[in-house]
Amino acid sequence: MTGSTATWRGGLLRAGLGLWLGAAASGCVLLPTLGGPAPALAPAPSIGAPSAGRVVRGVVHCHSDLSHDAKGSIPEIAEAANACEVGFVVLNEHYRHGEPQLSAGPPPEVDGVTFVLGAELSGGGGSILGAGLPRDYDSDVARGDAQGQIDAVRAAGGLAWIGHAEEFLAWDVSGWEGLEVANLHAMTTEAPRLGTFLSGLFCPPGAFVRRLVRHAPRRVLAIWDHYGRARRVPGVGGCDAHANVRLLGPLGLTIGTYEECFRAVSTHLLLRAEGPAGVLEALREGRGYVAFEVSGSALGFRFAAFDAEGALVADLGEALPWRPGLSLRAAAPGEAELRLLRDGFLVAQGRGELRYSPRRPGVYRVEAYLDGDPFVLANPIYLRPAPGPDGD
Repeated sequence: MTGSTATWRGGLLRAGLGLWLGAAASGCVLLPTLGGPAPALAPAPSIGAPSAGRVVRGVVHCHSDLSHDAKGSIPEIAEAANACEVGFVVLNEHYRHGEPQLSAGPPPEVDGVTFVLGAELSGGGGSILGAGLPRDYDSDVARGDAQGQIDAVRAAGGLAWIGHAEEFLAWDVSGWEGLEVANLHAMTTEAPRLGTFLSGLFCPPGAFVRRLVRHAPRRVLAIWDHYGRARRVPGVGGCDAHANVRLLGPLGLTIGTYEECFRAVSTHLLLRAEGPAGVLEALREGRGYVAFEVSGSALGFRFAAFDAEGALVADLGEALPWRPGLSLRAAAPGEAELRLLRDGFLVAQGRGELRYSPRRPGVYRVEAYLDGDPFVLANPIYLRPAPGPDGD
């Protein structure tokens, strides 16, 4: 095959992808070819003593052939994870009602990749993402009732997050423990259809995916900021991978492969224990950040709080009382642009490294951008008002 023929064929495939995206009305995620590990960038500056544990790239909201609308087997997902240097995968399967298919789920580790069992349950206009569910979890409990599903997931010992927050309507529910702050499917539906088609036709794969990532709904971040003022709200990124669009049917040519989706949206966690229990503990604590690694690896990103003597006092996701002398520091690889927000409003900026002395309490979180494109969404550090003299 000549180079010109290959380019022409790739353009046709991306054009077909654009058409599929324009018609997308389900959880399908469609991307042109983009796989393998994210390229390394210039290392992030050192900002102080590192935290205990290790940062691991992972994937949240992944579907396997246990779901009614996904095609990939667990071995295929593990292979894609290893190719992309992904250490854990949280499965959020669509249940076939009446079938306890988690009983057929993978063991805790497959080919060196940690798997966490979970489900995506429809309710409230969006979905409830349950993680850490037992194999005999009853899919028909509180079917369609968001509050009932949250209660059932937690009663079973699982974590309950709001998924597809851009569509969720039942915000009067309680007990949810986290928020899907970015979802790849939401990006495809937010992107203008004509522009998506044209970029699929004429742009190289990396540029096409970067264009999608730019359309992560900002209103979800506003929801995150709103609820974070009252309590800690861990945020995760949902790759929503299905690997279920094959242009040539049984002959293959899958669009939106697991590798492609894993590169587009991942969740990096600071793990202090191994296996599913370690992943669930870090998710519950919000000890991580969402990464869009189309242009390069986000490993090395840090956001932490230090006291006046330079000692580490809080990592991302943690809360502590505000006091004078605190310093918030962030660093990112690739000399990324860093933006520090307090309660959703920009208070400081830097390139590669950022240091800021907070003058008042608030919910402080960091966004990083590479060449203007989203790169990292970090979980906040919560600086709460100090207790009064009577402990109030």
